Amino acid sequence: MDYDATPPAVIFYNLAGKSYADNIQLTLSSQLHDRVEVRMAYRFSDVQVDYQGGRLQQPYTPRHRAFANVRYEDDAGWALNYTLN
Repeated sequence: MDYDATPPAVIFYNLAGKSYADNIQLTLSSQLHDRVEVRMAYRFSDVQVDYQGGRLQQPYTPRHRAFANVRYEDDAGWALNYTLN
C-alpha cells in the first residue's frame, strides 16, 4: 500500500524494485545480586521499500529501538518486573 503517492488516496500495486531489511541487535544481561537481574537491548533496523516514487523507509517500522528490564525476586518466590521499551 502506498499512502504517499497521491494523498488522501491509498494505491495498491506490486513492487517493481528491490526491498530489503537489515537489522543488528545488541543484548546485555547481568545478575547484579542473587535476587536482581538486569537486561538491556538495542536494535537498529534499516528497512527500505521501492515504491513508484523511489526507495523509502518502511512506514511504521522504527529505526532505533531500546529495551530495559529489571527483575527482583523475594524469598517467597514472588517476582517484580519493571520494563521500559
